[in-house]
Amino acid sequence: MTTDTTAIYKTSMQEIQACIQACVPILWIVTHEEARFAQAFEEEVAKPEKREILHWSAYRGVIPGEGGKLEEPGMAQGEWVNTQAPIAAVEALLRINPAKKYEGQAVFMKDFGPHINPIVARQLRDVYQVLINTKKTLVIVSPTVGFGNNASGGVEPTLEKCVTVVDYKLPNRAHIKERISGTLDSIKAHHQDKGIKSQTKLIYTEDEINEFAGALLGLTEIEVDNAVMTCITHAKALVTENLLLQKEQIIKRGDVLEFIKVKPGFSEVGGNEQLKNYLKLYSEQFSEAAAEFGVDPIRGVLMVGVPGCGKSLTAKAVAAEWNLPLLRLDVGKVMTGLVGGSEGKMRQVIDQVEAVSPCVLWIDEIEKGLSGTGSSNFSDGGTMARVFGTLLTAMEERMDGVVIIATANDIQALPPELIRRFSEVFFVDLPTDSERDTIFRIHFDKKGRDPVKLKIDMEACVKASELFTGSEIEKAVQESVARAFHGGKVKVNTEHVIGAIADTKPIAVTMDKKIGAIRKWAKGKARYASAEAEKVYKTPKKVGVKAGTTDLGRFGAVK
Repeated sequence: MTTDTTAIYKTSMQEIQACIQACVPILWIVTHEEARFAQAFEEEVAKPEKREILHWSAYRGVIPGEGGKLEEPGMAQGEWVNTQAPIAAVEALLRINPAKKYEGQAVFMKDFGPHINPIVARQLRDVYQVLINTKKTLVIVSPTVGFGNNASGGVEPTLEKCVTVVDYKLPNRAHIKERISGTLDSIKAHHQDKGIKSQTKLIYTEDEINEFAGALLGLTEIEVDNAVMTCITHAKALVTENLLLQKEQIIKRGDVLEFIKVKPGFSEVGGNEQLKNYLKLYSEQFSEAAAEFGVDPIRGVLMVGVPGCGKSLTAKAVAAEWNLPLLRLDVGKVMTGLVGGSEGKMRQVIDQVEAVSPCVLWIDEIEKGLSGTGSSNFSDGGTMARVFGTLLTAMEERMDGVVIIATANDIQALPPELIRRFSEVFFVDLPTDSERDTIFRIHFDKKGRDPVKLKIDMEACVKASELFTGSEIEKAVQESVARAFHGGKVKVNTEHVIGAIADTKPIAVTMDKKIGAIRKWAKGKARYASAEAEKVYKTPKKVGVKAGTTDLGRFGAVK
């Protein structure tokens, strides 16, 4: 079974050392970093436990080596000749004793999983006890756990009781900081030796190095080095945004997650101050200082409420506020027509998200994507329910460093067991008068226009847009610009804005019963995203046909 190293051991290598001390015959190490693992194993396990290190691969056979560097280039030689076949390699390991200075052997079986067929599995079971008695360990090193042609299907069933699986963790923040500093020092030394006067910025504060390390968490050691060198070469300095681009490569390898590049800040989100203040509390939740202080990172935030009131915009903005990658999950793309394929795809998504962490995972309109959680063997074979279960388990037990920001228009369509996985549930209501004023100004600014200089009657616009959502206000501003252009490229004026508002029927009117039900549900059941909205709409107004048509008469019919 796969073990949780954080529960008992401080590091993955401590767990591996305990297994070697206990003479565990077969270890399966899950990692993409063969070289880093081999070097750490030699220093922290092999030398203290007096284990000889050997390496096996299907094309070279068994070759002695230390620190990830093989002593003999080329094919296996001497006593290890003709050990390319897995069965031959295991037989040779049993036959040959370690050198005198060693008490046992550890053989790194690289990518051994695809070679485990029924015959090899039977051999391993036969020699299991012999390996224990002779202090010989088969250390299978592979990016995935699988056998035969099944690259990620788990341990071969007949070996489940014989194999211990350990995840070798990716470099932590301290290790990444060392790699960054080491790379910068190497570049500086090279420039000094060559007498190069470079314009590249190579000196940074401790806080800056710490920020860069946070951006590179979730990458392998090689990926960290590549990201640093690429950034230095291209930008002539280390820039957090550029370093994050390396994580985008991980997401591009799949087809379910989308890496969102354009991220607005909180300054572009009008209203919802209570929600924004809550999210700002956790802007440094993944920093070393926060961990030392005892800050527990949040698992996720669920935003429910009226469509068009800034839920999706806030999801994008929080990633910018926290300076983290933003990934969007399309639950519909998880579903496949293959038996077990959907569940497997969800597991792959979770693995990808963990590889990019710390990050923000955005699931928009989650109730639509998980609408089939009540599925059964009589509908879709229970596939959606199993996919949903995989996500729930991951939210509870995995995905450290991943914050899920989910939006929903109808929370009553979501199962209770999902809702409780989120750290907080916020209700996003229609914007109040002052919030609509702010939203108008935000969108005028995005259009490069100042409503004060244009002498637009903001009070009239705010009053006319009662019960409008932020999205509808944005469309009104956009249409007002189009009206000004159509009228002879004149300046945008109040009549243009009011005319656009008058011709819009807000969702609060067209879907008054549904919106009313959502707002009624929120009373006393959710935390309001806006303290002002909670106060103003404590007793929801009856949505009527007059919404959006207040005091339009004095402007006449604006076309």
